[in-house]
Amino acid sequence: MIKRIVFIIFISFNCLSFAGSYEDFFIALQNDQVKVISSLLSRGFDPNTVNLKAESALHNALNVGALASAEVLVRHPKTQVNVRNAHGETALMLACLKGHVPLVKLLISRNADKSESDGFCTKCASLT
Repeated sequence: MIKRIVFIIFISFNCLSFAGSYEDFFIALQNDQVKVISSLLSRGFDPNTVNLKAESALHNALNVGALASAEVLVRHPKTQVNVRNAHGETALMLACLKGHVPLVKLLISRNADKSESDGFCTKCASLT
C-alpha cells in the first residue's frame, strides 16, 4: 500500500513538473529566453498562463519588451490573442502603442480582433 502511494505521488509530481514550472516560464519571459519558452511550450506548458498581476504571458512579454518571446507566443496555436489584461488592453493594443509593427502584423494574421482596440489605437486598423 505504501509503495503504491509513493508511486502515485512520484507520477503526479513528474506530470506536474514535466512541462516546467510557472517560475521558469515567467523568468524566461522576463529575460526573453526564446529557447526556454519554446521548450516549455513544446512540453505542454500553457501559453495562456497568467502572472501574479493577472497578465497573460503575451501581455507580460510585451510589457517587458521581450519581443522574441512575444513572437513565439503569438505563433503558438493555443495562445489566445484577444484576451484583455486587468486594464482592458489586448496584446494588439500594447503592440501597437509600443510601435512593434511586425508583431502587430503577426497578431492580425492570427486573427487579433482590430475592433477590440475600442479606438485605443487607430494605427492597428491600417496595418493589415
